[in-house]
Amino acid sequence: MPRWRPALAPGGPRSVVLPVYFGSVATSPALAYADFMPVFGAGPGTAAALSQRLTDKLRLQQPALRGSAAAYVELDETGRPAQAQLLLASRPALGAALLQAVQQLPQALAPAQFEGRAARVFYVVEVEL
Repeated sequence: MPRWRPALAPGGPRSVVLPVYFGSVATSPALAYADFMPVFGAGPGTAAALSQRLTDKLRLQQPALRGSAAAYVELDETGRPAQAQLLLASRPALGAALLQAVQQLPQALAPAQFEGRAARVFYVVEVEL
């Protein structure tokens, strides 16, 4: 039996990313990563940077709040917050404040890009006060 060799395209091997979706998808699903994540002002569009931005905002607006909370937030193809859900909060007031801060996020200066097109992405942001 001949030894198997992978087929190579001219110019060498190439990698391809194929997202796999289980079930029906009415709209484009939110991705955990993209080729280029959204750009918010001067900072990077990472989950850690977004969490720090929200933590600073909550500390300024409500300095008496203490505890930790986490929220899930989706940004649509334009870079606007499209969906937000509280995952956990050590205090109800902190959870409500985090959800409000997430929903008031400004539109990203540049939306996420995946394979050359604008894409929905999601973040899990955590704050500790």
